[in-house]
Order: sequence, then C-alpha cells, then structure tokens
Amino acid sequence: MGTDKDTMQNLMYKVISNLSKSKYKIIFKGSLLLSALMEDADITTPSRLSRDFDGDIQVQLTIEEALVEIESALTVTGVKYKSIEIDARTTESQFFFNVYDSMGMIMFNIDLGLKINPWHTTYEFKNGIVLYGQTLAKIFWDKICVVSSDEVEFRPWDVFDMYLLSLRKDLIMSDIIAVKNGTGRKLGDFKMFLFPTDKIKSVWKRRRYIKERPNFDVMFGRVRDLCTPFITGGITNATWSPTESLWYEGELTKDSFEKEVAFEPSSAFSNPK
Repeated sequence: MGTDKDTMQNLMYKVISNLSKSKYKIIFKGSLLLSALMEDADITTPSRLSRDFDGDIQVQLTIEEALVEIESALTVTGVKYKSIEIDARTTESQFFFNVYDSMGMIMFNIDLGLKINPWHTTYEFKNGIVLYGQTLAKIFWDKICVVSSDEVEFRPWDVFDMYLLSLRKDLIMSDIIAVKNGTGRKLGDFKMFLFPTDKIKSVWKRRRYIKERPNFDVMFGRVRDLCTPFITGGITNATWSPTESLWYEGELTKDSFEKEVAFEPSSAFSNPK
C-alpha cells in the first residue's frame, strides 16, 4: 500500500471531519475517535492504528445517499481512490463500504449505522479538525460492555482501548452511569476477562498496528482497577485518577489524594495464571 499507516489515519480524520458537515448528521465513534482524543490529550503512546471508522447516522437515508456523501467527503479531502464498494455485510440499517486505492487495495473501511445516538458532542482538536463524536462516557460504556462479555476472548483490543481510557483524567462515574441507564445495556459477568485464556493472549499477541504494545498482565491489571466498581457494584459518584489507578469519591481535587478512597486497586482479584 502506497500510503503509510500514520498518514492514512490522518487522512481518515479529515474525511470524517468533512462527513461531519453533511446534512445527515453523523456521530463518529470507535477506536479512530479514541485515538484522536488520546492524541489531542498529548497521550500518544501506547496507541493503535485503525483502518476503519464507524458512525451513527441520525436521520433515515438510503445507501445510495450515503454513498454520495462519502464520495463528496473524499473529493473535498483530496483523497485519490479508485472505487467505493458496498460490502456484503450491508443491511437496511447498517451500511458497510470499502474504499480502494488505484492498485485495487483497500485503503480503509466505513461502517455507518442508522441509529439515533444522543450521547455526542462537538470535538475541536488542536490540529484544527472539527467533528461530531460520541462522548467519552459513551465510548467507555461501549468498551466495558465488550470487556465484561465472552466477546473479549476474540476482542482483546477492547481491553487495550480501556487501558488507553485509564490514562485519562476526565472519566466521571456519574456520566458513565447516565449512559448505562440511558442505553439499558447490561454488563456481562467479566468471567472471561478476570481469568483470561491462552486464546485471549494469543489473539492479543497477533494483533497488528499496536505502538509500544503494553505487557499483557500489566494491561489487564490496570483495566481491572478501572472496572472494579462495575464488577463489584457500588459507588455512582466518583472520579478516576490515572496516576493512582483507582476511583475517588466525588470530584477529584488537589486534596483528594489524601482523602477517602472509594475503591482500592483490584488486588482482591486473583492474578490470572
């Protein structure tokens, strides 16, 4: 492929920004948005590159109309491509597109669903990119739902995304609980996550495009700390401390480190063999 991965990802951000200007309001989500949020917060490593982006279209439209919007965004951005093909996975409510370069190789994939998404905001990044995207709390909830389920055996990169979230200092428990209540989506039992199989480790080891890949046990341990209140049940008003790797009751202030701790790190959980 003629374009290196970093350059391609930056190009994709520009395409997303142009799609955000569409009359069909599109709310972007997924790993590409998370990567942009981490980079904007000056947290550049570790990271993972993505070759696809996801979004929720807020109004009803046909796949032909969606295709026109994508073509327009690619043209405005200046992307040189050969064709845009509709993927076989496409349904009436979920549109999948593959964008091919002049050599017939896939440049990136686009996944757009017809789904109302009330948990969104406008992001204005330091590099000048402006787009509509899911709130941090909604990103967190989507990821922890996967981590808590048996899907995590095949999707350890969602654990990695939670690891990235654990490096941020703006995770507010009440915001996450609001999303939980709004979606009505239930968490799993975390069994597969708490006692990861060799298969999880193998899938993680084979995952490509991870920059400065963290140690598996270190990554899982930190994410366990992040997930502890959701595993044990408990507080609904707390703020995450990335430096201490635990949740503090109430809003985090300068004095919070010397005051009461809501949850201790997850030493109560047995380390997986």
